[in-house]
Amino acid sequence: MLIFDGTPCDGKLSCTVWTGGKQREYKTNSDCYLSVLNVTNEGRKIAVAPRLVGIDEDSPKLLRIAEDVKDIYEKYPNGTQLLFCDLGTPKADGSYSVYQELKDHCINNGIPEEEIKFIHDAKNNDERIKMISDFNEGNFKILIGSTAKCGEGVNFQKNIINVTHIDVPWKPSSIEQRNGRAFRQGNVNKEIFENRYVTNSSFDAYSWQIVEFKAKYITQIISANSTARVADDLESNTLTYEACKACAANNPKLLELATIKEEIQKLRVMEKAFKNQLLHNLSFLDSANKKIDYSKKMLIDINKQLESANYSKDFSIKLDGTVYTDLSVAVEKLGEILEGIESKEIGSIFNMPIYLDVESECGYITRYLVVGNEYKLTFKKKQYPKVSMNDLLNSYNCLLEIKVKHEEDIAKYNSDLKSLKDLKKEFEHKARLQELVLKQKSLENELALESNLQK
Repeated sequence: MLIFDGTPCDGKLSCTVWTGGKQREYKTNSDCYLSVLNVTNEGRKIAVAPRLVGIDEDSPKLLRIAEDVKDIYEKYPNGTQLLFCDLGTPKADGSYSVYQELKDHCINNGIPEEEIKFIHDAKNNDERIKMISDFNEGNFKILIGSTAKCGEGVNFQKNIINVTHIDVPWKPSSIEQRNGRAFRQGNVNKEIFENRYVTNSSFDAYSWQIVEFKAKYITQIISANSTARVADDLESNTLTYEACKACAANNPKLLELATIKEEIQKLRVMEKAFKNQLLHNLSFLDSANKKIDYSKKMLIDINKQLESANYSKDFSIKLDGTVYTDLSVAVEKLGEILEGIESKEIGSIFNMPIYLDVESECGYITRYLVVGNEYKLTFKKKQYPKVSMNDLLNSYNCLLEIKVKHEEDIAKYNSDLKSLKDLKKEFEHKARLQELVLKQKSLENELALESNLQK
C-alpha cells in the first residue's frame, strides 16, 4: 500500500464535506446540495482526482501511479499491467475522465501511446474480445478498466505483472474479482505486484480500512452461518457523519474514534444475529429432545406389537369369528362388515386384532379399519373392499416401516444434538466489543479535553 500527500484542495473540500454532512446537506463550488451519500462520493472522487469535482489541478495519486507504471514497464518489458478504476470512466461526450489523465501522465513519462488502452474503447463484443486477446498476448502492455468491465468473466492473465487499484471499491468481493484477473492459473510470472494507493488526509485511508473490516467480519459471518441481513449491513457504502468529520479534520484520534464506532455498530449487529441464532438453537434442542422421547415411546409400543404378531406369507384372516384362507371370499365378507354402523372388533390378521371404527358427524358416516393394540395402524375405508383388504395385508410391513422411520429419526436428532453439544452461549466477540466501548469512552474524553483547551 503506497501512501502519499494530497493537494491543498483535499483538506478544503473535506472540511466542506463535513460541515454540510452534519447538516444533512452541503454546498460545493457548483452550488449543488447533496445528500450524505453524495458526500461520500465527493470524498472518494477528490481522493482520486480533483478534476472529478471541478477543481482544475493534477491528481497527485495519478501522477504517482504513472511513475510506478513507467518503472514496471521498463523493468518488466514482457509484462502487462491491469489498472482498475470505477470512478471517472471514459464518457462518449469526451468530457474529463480519470483514465485519460492517467494515460496523459504515462505518455509524458515516456510510455508510447499505443501501449495504453481503455476497455471502454471497445465499442462492441468483437472489439472487446480482440482487445482482451491482444492484452493477453502482450500486444499492448497497459489496460485500464472498471471492476464491472474487467473484474469478472475475462481471461487475460497470461502476462500480468501488476494489478493497480486506483480507487477503493466498497465491497471486498470487488477486490477479489480484480485481483482474480491476475492471481490465477495461466499467469507465466512467478511474482505479481498488487498496488493500492492512499492519499493522506482523504477518504482513501478510511475506505481501505472499511473494506478490510468488512472482509474480516463477512468471512466470520459466513463461517458462522449467520443471516444474510448481517452481511448486507456490512456492505453499506455510505460513511457516517463521524467518518466524514474524521477524514476532514485530519486528526488521528477522530479517525480512530470513527473507526471504533463503526466497528462497534457492526459488532452490535453481529451480536444481535448471534442471540437470535442462539434462541433458535436452544429451541431446536428442546424440540429435538422431545421428538427423541416421542420416537422412543413409539418404538416400545411397536416392538410390543411386533412381538405378539405372527407374520405369514400364506393368506389367512379371521373375520366375525371365521378364518378365511380364500382371498376372494374374505374380500366379500369384509365388504359386508364395512357397511356396519357400530364400532367393534371384527377379527384379526397376523395375530393382530382388527377393529371397525365408525365416526358420524353432521349426518355423514366415516369408517376406518384399525389394526393392533399396543400400536394402532389406522386405514380409512376405501371405495372397494379389495383395496381395504390390501391395507390389512400390508399392515405388518407398514409397522416395520414405521419402526425404521422412528429409529432413523432418533439417530438423526441425536446427531444434531451432538453437533450442538458445544453450543456457544456467549458472543465470541464479547471481549472485543467491551474493549471497543471502553476505548470509545476514553477517546471521547480525550477529544473533549482537547476541545476545552482550544477554547
